Amino acid sequence: TLTHAQGWTFLSGVMCASAIWFFGITFFLQIFGSRFTPRVISWINIVCGAVIIAYGIKLLVQFFLIIAP
Repeated sequence: TLTHAQGWTFLSGVMCASAIWFFGITFFLQIFGSRFTPRVISWINIVCGAVIIAYGIKLLVQFFLIIAP
């Protein structure tokens, strides 16, 4: 567990990292957005969805391995 001061530092770091990430994505898309055709965006969505599904399956397997050793 974190102390009260460490908790605020951790929370501030998460908020700053999230803001930098989303502003960075917005900036990147503003500069290079015209190069993304609907086909490219579709492939990006498919790849991202596959990664999320694979990670979810991994977490589910870990959960069941912990519950039923």
